[in-house]
Parts: sequence; C-alpha cells; structure tokens
Amino acid sequence: LTLFDETMPLPFHTDEVICRSLETIQKDYNMPITVRSLAAQAGFEENYFIRRFRSTMHQTPYAYLRNYRLMQAKNFLRAGLSMEETAAKVGYASASALTRALRQTKTQ
Repeated sequence: LTLFDETMPLPFHTDEVICRSLETIQKDYNMPITVRSLAAQAGFEENYFIRRFRSTMHQTPYAYLRNYRLMQAKNFLRAGLSMEETAAKVGYASASALTRALRQTKTQ
C-alpha cells in the first residue's frame, strides 16, 4: 500500500493497538471517524494515543485517515467516478471539500 502517487511504503508496524486502529481506518474510512473514537477503541487517553500512533506510523492518526481517504479518492477518480460520487464514497461532505483537500496535498 502506498500513499498518493509517490512510492511511500507504510512503515512496518508491530504495535497491535495501532494495527487495530489501522484496520478500523481502512475498513471505515468513509464513516465519520474521530481520533477520540480511535483512542477510546484502543483504551487510551487521546493524547497518549496520538503520541503512540505517531511514533509507530510517523504521522498523526488524523493525517493517516486524511491521506488514506485521499488515496482512495484518487483511485475512484481514476476509475471514472465523478467528484460528487467520490466525495460521498470517501467520507467528504461535498465535492468542493474533497477538491480543496486534493489541492492542498499538491501544494505540500
């Protein structure tokens, strides 16, 4: 699994808590997932969970979720779905919100 167009492999991880969180994100990325809900699912206080996730994945849980959604969005767009259909499939409120998010990734 890579993020976006660059070849950026995900870091190898052995932290079972983080693995479960990644599975949740990858399964439910189109649902309203919050860092708070991921932390609660893991049984940790939110700030501790963020630090633990970041130390394993080298990015925050929110950044990972956002990147995963955008990666899926690019796949749907390449497959010919409209921006509106894609936004709905990946959990964005509107096509314009998805468009802004995609533009921001190009400028970073």
